[in-house]
Amino acid sequence: MSTIEKNGNAVKVIPAEDIVSSTRDALKDELLQLISEGAVQVTIDLQNVSKIDSTGLSVFIAAYNTLKEKEGVLELTNVNETIKKLLTLTRLDRYVVIVSK
Repeated sequence: MSTIEKNGNAVKVIPAEDIVSSTRDALKDELLQLISEGAVQVTIDLQNVSKIDSTGLSVFIAAYNTLKEKEGVLELTNVNETIKKLLTLTRLDRYVVIVSK
């Protein structure tokens, strides 16, 4: 379960755990629901996340693609170096705004 902070059409989501195959569906559902409710600036705060696997990356891709249709923005904050390297390696850093720790 994530902590969600809403401010108009801007939303900050703070996942409580790593984003891996066993947890990704809940986060993806939360994000897509928030976007369908009108969020166009979505920030995912990774302060509690130390690991993301390939299925976790698919959550970011789904959120990015959905936001792109609405001319929205996806931002990742508190990104640790390991996750930042993964985002760079997969070239997701070209599509989402990344703010490192």
